[in-house]
Amino acid sequence: MFSKNLKYLREKNGLDQMQFAEKLGRKSPSTVSEWEKGKYTPKLGVLSDIAHIFNVSIEEMMHVNLAEKDAKGEINIIPTFNELNRSNQIKTFEFAKNKLTEQNDKHILSSRSTAAGAPDYEDAQQKIIVRNEVPRGADEVVTI
Repeated sequence: MFSKNLKYLREKNGLDQMQFAEKLGRKSPSTVSEWEKGKYTPKLGVLSDIAHIFNVSIEEMMHVNLAEKDAKGEINIIPTFNELNRSNQIKTFEFAKNKLTEQNDKHILSSRSTAAGAPDYEDAQQKIIVRNEVPRGADEVVTI
């Protein structure tokens, strides 16, 4: 998988083999060519450098079909997240957790009311309405 991913990422980033070799501090593109043909796999330190250049993890470089993943539109936040300092990682994690809870929340709060047909009505109390009881696309629930 590494050889296919390397070629895919290099081309996706508009680099020829020579330009990529230079980014890695190599004088010749022959090693890059051999990696892309699957003859050799670079050592861990070089793998780490390659993953960093393309902003992917070593695990992805070795085991995930990145062309297929890109075609599906998947977003990999892990490399970016890992570059954050600890404080920003905690903030990002909490933000993502809150967004997931919001997304999966099954309730809409209704606190507005209006009268229909009768002059007297009690002010409505906040009521929890199960989301699947609300028409798709509704922006608000008003108790009548």
